[in-house]
Amino acid sequence: MSTELGQTILCESKLKKLFDLVEMLKCFQVVWLDEYLQRKDRFSKEIEGFICTKAGLIDKQFLDHLPNLKVVSICSAGFEGLDVSMLHRLNIRVSNVPHLVSESTADLTFALILATARQLRKNIQSSQHPDLEVRMSPQFTSLGTDVTGATLGILGMGSIGYCVAMRATGFRMNTFYYNRNRRPKLDEDCVNAKYCRSLDELLKLSQFLVISVPLTQETENMIGHRELALMKPSSILINVSRGCVVDTSALVEALNDGKISAAGLDVTEPEPLPYDHPLVHMDNVILSGHSGAATVEGRLEAIHNSLWRKLKPAS
Repeated sequence: MSTELGQTILCESKLKKLFDLVEMLKCFQVVWLDEYLQRKDRFSKEIEGFICTKAGLIDKQFLDHLPNLKVVSICSAGFEGLDVSMLHRLNIRVSNVPHLVSESTADLTFALILATARQLRKNIQSSQHPDLEVRMSPQFTSLGTDVTGATLGILGMGSIGYCVAMRATGFRMNTFYYNRNRRPKLDEDCVNAKYCRSLDELLKLSQFLVISVPLTQETENMIGHRELALMKPSSILINVSRGCVVDTSALVEALNDGKISAAGLDVTEPEPLPYDHPLVHMDNVILSGHSGAATVEGRLEAIHNSLWRKLKPAS
């Protein structure tokens, strides 16, 4: 059905909470996913675009019910779990937002750096304890470590990694990085970053190790037992990449054995972690639930730059 409002698009239901998104989409005919799943026959032939936050919903069975789908817009940096070649064979365009998420993810990276460095999880728990002595204890028993002036190692100096390096200059950090390709000297100078010729060199130097590489065959389990053993006992690992880049069992062992002091994880493997997983209950681990790009502004900009430009509303 072609409506006065223009093309019909399907939206993941959780996006209803974004009022500004709802306003942006007023010139489309919007069908929410929960409504669609109850009335597929009513909407399936009308839908031309799909906005979602994860690729897991999209498989052949899902697409078989959408014969006129033209665009899939994923509000994330990657295409993990999505058969892009299948979509291309069906002449469905796919868009993601690899650069738009960089600023918000870099912001969260520093939230994790600060939270782990200052033992924020443990201190919040102590501050909410019914015992007065426990509530007073953080200033005496939970001493953190300074971020200002510390050594930062960035594994993966792409868009997100570079945004992290930019923020590190405000903390006067000594920044080192390892990347498949070295950045131009001008880029390095702008953020006072020094290139490491090997991952081992970076691991040995870093007080804070930020992982921001894409997930590929080469980066899967890139950080395992051997790599964690090279880090300082006082070092802190921050992962804003993908959970599979770090060997989860090796990380648990390194934290238990004191090979590293803490971890800030926006991503995990599996994701989410089972409630009884050791990482969920460690005082020196901060989990942020894959929320690196989860800001109102980021979601709106992502949708505007992906689906909006490929499936313009009728005038």
